[in-house]
Amino acid sequence: MDDTSAAPRAGAIGRAAVAYAVLGLAFWRAVADYFARDIGVGGATYRVGDWLINYAGGFVRRGLFGELLFAASPPGQPTLWALAGFQLACYAIVAAYVVGFLHRTRYAWPAVALACSPAALPFIGWDVEGGWRKEIIGFAAIALLGWARRRSGERLSRVLVAVAVVVFGLAIFSWEASVFAIPMLLFLLRHYDGRPDLRSWATWSILGLGLVGGVASLLFRGDTAVAAQICRTVVAQGLNPDLCGGAIAKIGQPLAEAMAAVAIRFPLYQWFLVLLPLALLPVLTSPWLRRNWPWFLATIVTVVPLYVIAEDYGRWAHLLLMAPALAIMAGDLRDVATRWWNGWTTVAYVTLWGLPHWLFPDGAWPLHSFWGALLETVFNPR
Repeated sequence: MDDTSAAPRAGAIGRAAVAYAVLGLAFWRAVADYFARDIGVGGATYRVGDWLINYAGGFVRRGLFGELLFAASPPGQPTLWALAGFQLACYAIVAAYVVGFLHRTRYAWPAVALACSPAALPFIGWDVEGGWRKEIIGFAAIALLGWARRRSGERLSRVLVAVAVVVFGLAIFSWEASVFAIPMLLFLLRHYDGRPDLRSWATWSILGLGLVGGVASLLFRGDTAVAAQICRTVVAQGLNPDLCGGAIAKIGQPLAEAMAAVAIRFPLYQWFLVLLPLALLPVLTSPWLRRNWPWFLATIVTVVPLYVIAEDYGRWAHLLLMAPALAIMAGDLRDVATRWWNGWTTVAYVTLWGLPHWLFPDGAWPLHSFWGALLETVFNPR
């Protein structure tokens, strides 16, 4: 018997087991918690409420998805099931894309580190409150363009590009911070020699949608009257009035008030900044970054304002890793291969730390939330 391929095959099986264990546990925890605490009992405030913002009080930022959801869904619990179905579809697109990358790279350790980082997809499992947010629409758009790029010249590629543009349009008018996706969308639309594709309708559509959506979010921020009308629509839809207390209540919140809410969380929030390089490590160590650092810098520029006006610092690190990671996954192992990642470093990296999506200003959420994310889930599940 020839054993020359047995060891590499066994190694790939072991690496795959690590990847699927991490991803599987994270998704199981995220899905179980969401359906038990939000969908099954009528919804909570942020993981559901933000998706219900609509145009009942007139055109307002973030309102497109909620408007479409209410128009297409029967009242009551079916509305929440329709929402959950859409969210699961977004996650399914991204997860399938990530698994395809892992399989294509034979589950090499650098690929596992990129895909299974606590700031990547597993983020939604180690802090279940951080998942199911509107950034998943932007993630789905990037993944669709990543698939399209790998199928250049095929009819399917053109279809995927068109769908990705539509999905991004939904994203930008449902959450203005979806501008975070623009640099990597444009990166995936560029020519293969690296030049931007300025003749592509998709390129100009992404730029146009981003510009119009961004300006609209500034001009139509809403106010308390708009929030009250949206709340009445939510209640008329047969949903829990408590859903009005989160993102809906913050419609029209003054920027000064939002910035003050961030400021009171320091110096505790310095921990997020200290761990940000660790969150981005799979990208920072990648050969891809050395060739494409301007694209990554552009992503940073789109996300940095969130650190000033919004409190979910763990989510912003999640955005900063996921956007370039999904773009990198359109390539192959050469984009991530580095001696930094081996079995020891990768397993330690994906198991021994994590990011909560935020911290209470009084420190009521202990600092150990940053350490042992996967291990804490296994041995001390909450």
